[in-house]
Amino acid sequence: MSSTSLRSVYFRLLAIASIFLLAIAGVVTGAVPSAQGAARAQVDCGTPCTDAALRDAITQAGSTPTTITLGTDRTALTQTLRIPAGADIEIVANGDASELARADGFRGVLVQVDAGGSLTLNADVNARGTEAPATTEIISVRGTLVMDGGDVHGARNMSGNAAISVVGKDASFTLNGGQVTDNTRGKNEQYGAGGVAILDGAQFTMNGGAITNNTSGQYYDAGGLLVRNGGHAVINGGEISKNTGFVGGIFGFSWPWSLEEAQRNKDIHRNTIDINGGLIDGNTATFSGGGVMSLGNTVVNMTGGTISNNSAPNGGGVGTYDDYVSGADGTWHEQPSTGKQSGLSPEAWSELSPAAFNMSGGEIINNRASRTGGGVNVVSNAVNLTGGLIDGNYARQQGGGVYVSTISYNLHVENVMVADNDASYIGGGLWLCPTGSLDMYVTRGGAILDNTAETYGDDIAHDNLGSAGALSLHLAQRMIGGGDVEYYWDNKDARFDPVNPGDPQIFRGEQLQSKGLKSVVPGTAEEIANSKAQAAAEAALTITNNSSPRGGGIGSNGGVTIGVPDEIDVSVQKVWKDAAGDELPADQMPESIVLQLVQVTGTDADGKPVTEPIGIKRTVTPDADGNWSYTFLDLPATVNGQPAVYDVVETTVEGFDAASVVGETDASDSNHPKLPITLTNKQKPVATTPPTTPGTTPPETPGTTPPETPGTTPPVESVPETIPATTPVAAEGPDSPLAQTGAEDAWGLMLLGVGFVGAGALLVLRRKRSLS
Repeated sequence: MSSTSLRSVYFRLLAIASIFLLAIAGVVTGAVPSAQGAARAQVDCGTPCTDAALRDAITQAGSTPTTITLGTDRTALTQTLRIPAGADIEIVANGDASELARADGFRGVLVQVDAGGSLTLNADVNARGTEAPATTEIISVRGTLVMDGGDVHGARNMSGNAAISVVGKDASFTLNGGQVTDNTRGKNEQYGAGGVAILDGAQFTMNGGAITNNTSGQYYDAGGLLVRNGGHAVINGGEISKNTGFVGGIFGFSWPWSLEEAQRNKDIHRNTIDINGGLIDGNTATFSGGGVMSLGNTVVNMTGGTISNNSAPNGGGVGTYDDYVSGADGTWHEQPSTGKQSGLSPEAWSELSPAAFNMSGGEIINNRASRTGGGVNVVSNAVNLTGGLIDGNYARQQGGGVYVSTISYNLHVENVMVADNDASYIGGGLWLCPTGSLDMYVTRGGAILDNTAETYGDDIAHDNLGSAGALSLHLAQRMIGGGDVEYYWDNKDARFDPVNPGDPQIFRGEQLQSKGLKSVVPGTAEEIANSKAQAAAEAALTITNNSSPRGGGIGSNGGVTIGVPDEIDVSVQKVWKDAAGDELPADQMPESIVLQLVQVTGTDADGKPVTEPIGIKRTVTPDADGNWSYTFLDLPATVNGQPAVYDVVETTVEGFDAASVVGETDASDSNHPKLPITLTNKQKPVATTPPTTPGTTPPETPGTTPPETPGTTPPVESVPETIPATTPVAAEGPDSPLAQTGAEDAWGLMLLGVGFVGAGALLVLRRKRSLS
């Protein structure tokens, strides 16, 4: 082959290798072709940028994506600036004085984005407040608005929906930067917002920026953000702060005024608000929901972010109201509202008008209520608290952390630690009135510990506020994390005394009236510390450092359910046998035994059960009739979706062998099925040595040990060949080559390729010299 041909082959290989390596580098580093295609056209509006020049630039842009830079001073709009269908316009400021502003005498909407049009804003839009009075919206959106910077401000006495109004299922607003600030609605206006309104199926996404210092009207208005009649909002970042209105920060509002309307609009009018991040802080409500309010056909989901330092009469942080019943003035009695008047049950009405608040993450901290629910106020059957932090909230009357309003409503809580809350009167952890109830289960349940109350009921309390009657209680004898818990009286006339606590109380539907309870973790100091640590580690939701006269952590005139009802009790029956297998006389039995409950978690390599202890060891004594039995209460019936298996281990009783047999589940009692275990202790036989008669032992004859015969040693049994364990494959990790990703890998591959190419070049040159 000629040197020319070799060079041709080499350069082709070089080109192919370079393309291949660059492609790999692009994939590894995340590089993708531009999604925008051609670059945006750039237009300078000039200084001054007149109203007419700006409109002409938008018209000339047509459907070409175009960025228009304003002049260095104000562009006064004498009529509505329209972004028509098909247009893709970005407006950019040119210095601090560069802005769009209302001209004197112009009272209409400043900017309108038509359906199918798109506006990206990087400049101030100034409604000029009292300088150029107008009651209309500043920006009206039927298409797409993206705000990357600038302030939209200065609206006064608005009768329009909001400073920025986004209407219709094809309309959207994305806030990445800048502010919607210093805007007010008329005092008698309703169903709008001082800042932003998302209406009739429109979409709002907040990644940054702020909605701040806005004020709304008198009734059913939001100071900051309104989401109404099928609107959707996603809060990923940014700040909604210092707004004031009927609701302070965010208001999800869709009120079905009749059963027919509720059924007809169930889907199309359902609002969704997802709070994944961001800050909702320092807002004030005149009604409820200082930070957030879920009313009617609305679902609010909180997975992250912070709701803090907000205030309201009810629900300083979060308020809910489903319109099933309402409260009578000055009392805690119910009055039928739309839901109850329709004849539906509270649960059925909740399908149509949920007023839901689902919290699985984030923080609700340092909020205040002048009446009830410093953190969360529950007037709904769709409030589910399963994760996050509720900390440092205060209510002047009931429910510092959380409050449930009346008997028609029930709060659902899971995996919760209610600790270190304080009541200036009763119920530091949890307070309930006669219309309330508490069901606390072990599965995804909780722990109510270490709370304080000035008068009685450090952890749980009841009194006859508003009416007379008793409270129904179901209290699990086990906490999250698997630790035991016991409940002792902590009453006004006899506070709990750790030195002389009395007998623990068991509540399985029993009633509590005008009394209090103290939760105590039994065991040694080490066992107590371990149980509390395990509970805290397993708790996904923490309610702590909240305060109120009644119910520092939780207060309720309705129901509170902690965990889910998935429990069994495990009964142990003790049987004593003598060495012959007959019944052992009572005088030969010990005074007590010690049992450890264990859960069977699997089997080892030899097929033997693998267990882990549940709770602490329990000392068991016979009853007055001499019967030996013990019941471990409130154990999870299932673990990880599989039926749980339990057994007991007994501390060794000297002189006895013990064996346990687990029975079958008895489902005859659907509320508390039993899983009986029979534990049998059989007396060991006493070894006896026959007496030795003097002189009867034959003398040992020397040399009588038979000599070892060569070859008679029994052969050693063959040992099965041990198969060596397979060498484990290294898991991917920071030090594993398989885990290396990103630009470093791409450069490595490129350098490797360059090395190969260089080697090829060297071979070609050597070949050339050998042929020349």
